[in-house]
Amino acid sequence: MEEYRIFTIGASAGGRVAIEKVFEKIPAGINASFLIVVHSSFDMISSFSKHLNQKIALEVLDAQENMKIETGKVYVSASNQHMVIMNERISNSNGPRENLFRPSIDVLFRSAAVAFGNRNVGILLSGRLNDGTVGLEAIKKCGGLTIIQDPETAEYSGMPLTAQKFVDINQCLNLEEIGNFIVDIVDKPLPDKKDIPYSLIRESEIATNQKSD
Repeated sequence: MEEYRIFTIGASAGGRVAIEKVFEKIPAGINASFLIVVHSSFDMISSFSKHLNQKIALEVLDAQENMKIETGKVYVSASNQHMVIMNERISNSNGPRENLFRPSIDVLFRSAAVAFGNRNVGILLSGRLNDGTVGLEAIKKCGGLTIIQDPETAEYSGMPLTAQKFVDINQCLNLEEIGNFIVDIVDKPLPDKKDIPYSLIRESEIATNQKSD
């Protein structure tokens, strides 16, 4: 897999509108991939990917088991399934809920941090409570970059505020600035690589129902 960037995006209440705004100026064919977790009711059949497909330039796909991650595409988590990365492919997991949610933003962020290291950029948008904070911390530990929506511009500020309190965030931006940042950073050099902590590898395996020695 070539060294293109992976953007992992987490959102909850107010997040669907925020995501659409972020992607407004991101062109088709961009040399990056996008993985999205949006909290939803566990029994709700999501139509968000279909809606987003009609609004943005990139192709939007529902996450499916063993789906190859490709540039210029957006992958949206399935209802009541964690989105995790295994061998640089998407896997849908019935692992335990985190922060009361499945899919959980932390599960995606942690999994992508382990899988992609310094290639990963974690973006946390509008939402209540604290999902995403631990995941952003994992991304930092693995050499990736972290972005939060400016809490003052978020419809619900709980998630970005909590992350700002506990994680050394790289960028705090409004939605339009996040889109511009994505476009600007795609072809810039990656941050220095870091060793992936074994504790994060084990935590990621738990969410995927894997076992290791």
